[in-house]
Amino acid sequence: MITNVQPLHNAGPADLTFFDNRKYTGQLFTTLAGACILAGVDAGRVPIATATLTTVAPSSAFAPH
Repeated sequence: MITNVQPLHNAGPADLTFFDNRKYTGQLFTTLAGACILAGVDAGRVPIATATLTTVAPSSAFAPH
C-alpha cells in the first residue's frame, strides 16, 4: 500500500516517487520506493521490489498542473 510521496533518495516501501532527470540515475538504481513514476525507457533501472508506472511525462504525471 502506498501511503506517502517522497524523493527517490528518501522513499521507502510505502512511498511513491518519480524519476525524470538522468542526473539522479544512481538514486533510481538504489531507491527503496514502493512505486515510481518514470519513462518507459528507464523502467529497467528500477529495483525489482519497486513497481513502475510508466508515462512519457513523469514529472507532469506526478504533479499535474
